[in-house]
Amino acid sequence: MNVSLRPDHSLLDPNFESYKLSLAKIPIYEANSEHVIYCKALNEVTSKQHLKAYNNINCLCINPFDTSRVYYMNTDGSLVSTRIPQCPQNFNQGTAVFTIPSWCELSREKLPSVSLKVPAPSYISLYDGLGNLYLFKSNILEVVTRSTI
Repeated sequence: MNVSLRPDHSLLDPNFESYKLSLAKIPIYEANSEHVIYCKALNEVTSKQHLKAYNNINCLCINPFDTSRVYYMNTDGSLVSTRIPQCPQNFNQGTAVFTIPSWCELSREKLPSVSLKVPAPSYISLYDGLGNLYLFKSNILEVVTRSTI
């Protein structure tokens, strides 16, 4: 089968030069945390496919429905919520909104794989890696459902 493709020149913009990248710097915010942020290290050879396959190893979760809200876990088992402010001077370390009851201080090599997702505008799901799945209302962060897997 032999196919020849012919572009439709009427769809092309003759004045288009190219896509231009912005040279504006992305703001970087820094805040000290009282506890160590939970981040399970991956090996040095990590590809995009690895990140897609093992995306449950997350240390920072941005709420896609409210991009100014960020969640992360501390090594003491607490879920921390922080808001990204308009002014960098107002940036803080966030507040612990929930602590996993069955969490205990484990050695760095034995930390469970915590998974945090925002499946809907008003809900947050948290799997603690210990067999418990929590579902929260995101506006008040109270446990709606707790299931054991």
